[in-house]
Amino acid sequence: MPVGTYSPNASAVDGYVAEQNTNVTWAAKHDAADATSASDSDASENPVVCQAGTTTDRWSNMRRGFYLFDTSSLPDNAKIRSATFGLYITAVANDFNSSVCLVAGTPASDTAIGTADYDQFGTTQLASDVAISSISTNNYNNWTLNATGLGLISKTGITKFGLVSNHDRTNTAPTWASGSQSVIVAQFSEGANKPKLIVSYSLGAALNLTSKKW
Repeated sequence: MPVGTYSPNASAVDGYVAEQNTNVTWAAKHDAADATSASDSDASENPVVCQAGTTTDRWSNMRRGFYLFDTSSLPDNAKIRSATFGLYITAVANDFNSSVCLVAGTPASDTAIGTADYDQFGTTQLASDVAISSISTNNYNNWTLNATGLGLISKTGITKFGLVSNHDRTNTAPTWASGSQSVIVAQFSEGANKPKLIVSYSLGAALNLTSKKW
């Protein structure tokens, strides 16, 4: 079965958005329209963060990661059978016993991540969540796409995913504790171990466009 391997590049970037106003309510943190910062040029950073503030029931940092892939080289008659999203993770913190969720991520531009993209994440799971407790550091960790995720893979353009914490995806604050956080540190496309989308597919029969004579 043919396999295609894709990584973010200049035409389909990766990066993150961060809302880092200090000691604000969960609603203000989660529902903000804009981030306070964004980046699409780091070799290694925190694409997913959920961090408590130092004031009771207030929150300081929420990050969301974008991962775009130019999959337009997939054949038009490809039947996508399976796919995995792989991320090289170097360190974690897991004070909230969190998981990392693969969702749709749709920044305004395919080539740049901006602060206005903070609210451009879906809530539908595109793969089973990966528990931070199960993550292997200094290694690739994989999300196996479900049927919904497979349906988002484009054969003509850019495939767009995002990573968020399970607390963020479900809009459910974990039990607050001052300064506690759940974080992953991962390499982006500028790093040595780039994010990967691996797609397995079969080839359907070519369409027969020859006119019949009756």
